[in-house]
Amino acid sequence: MSTFEAVVLESVVETPDTRTLVLDIGSRATYRAGQYVTIDPHQFAGLRGFVAYLEHLKGRREAPRAYSMSSAPHEPHVAITIKEEVYEAGRTGYPPLLSGFLVHHLRAGDPVVVRGFVGTYTLPDEVAARTEHVLHLCAGSGSVPDLSILKDSLQRHTRLRHTFVYSSRTWQEVIFRDALERIREQSSARLRVIHSLTREPNPFSYGGDVGVGRIGLDLLRPLLSDQPNSLVYVCGPGVTVWERRACAAQGITPTPRFIETMLSHLDALRVPRARIKVELFG
Repeated sequence: MSTFEAVVLESVVETPDTRTLVLDIGSRATYRAGQYVTIDPHQFAGLRGFVAYLEHLKGRREAPRAYSMSSAPHEPHVAITIKEEVYEAGRTGYPPLLSGFLVHHLRAGDPVVVRGFVGTYTLPDEVAARTEHVLHLCAGSGSVPDLSILKDSLQRHTRLRHTFVYSSRTWQEVIFRDALERIREQSSARLRVIHSLTREPNPFSYGGDVGVGRIGLDLLRPLLSDQPNSLVYVCGPGVTVWERRACAAQGITPTPRFIETMLSHLDALRVPRARIKVELFG
């Protein structure tokens, strides 16, 4: 990995708890769509007390946090999109350290040191020979690396089509809502965007491919039966280590989250694991 002394050019509000940080990192930005950078919390003076306290509790040094890029390699600047993590008893062992600071405190002109670029959640080099269709299954901030992949692929792979299935709680919480619509309008022959809203009282008022409930077999079956050789990219929340430990202590099985549910659906539809790529957030 390389170290970049970046400057925040812009902090873009995506939703109330999510921001995209557009970074000037110089001329050495060579990466693949779907990869991420890491940010060390020790660099921020405003977090020193919190960092020291957490290190005392844990008995170890706080590690850098990873954030996927929402930019594509052909775009002029690197952009990372961060959704604020919150403490959830039984799911997270300690209060999240860095995401809230990046979302609510970092602004244009602020310096930030990032390291990159890392990650294998990318399209294969020979993607055009393997398939004509990529199915993206995303939830929450899991849309971040898939947006990068989508933008890059629409430019580089002229025959590749995409279906972007995105689960959110409400319409207002859809990250990249306007950006996805713009891309869909520009590439309507090669891109379909489907929103699945789990807590929206009136989802059908938003028109088009906006539905209610979770992503289920009834949605996935026709998408994959029409394209049996699809590559499937799955990104979103999964069962955390803390959930597994808490459940193990109680002798119970953790409730599946987005990643586990999607993999179960894909198994039921007999999609080979070799055609599935997974990135777990959380």
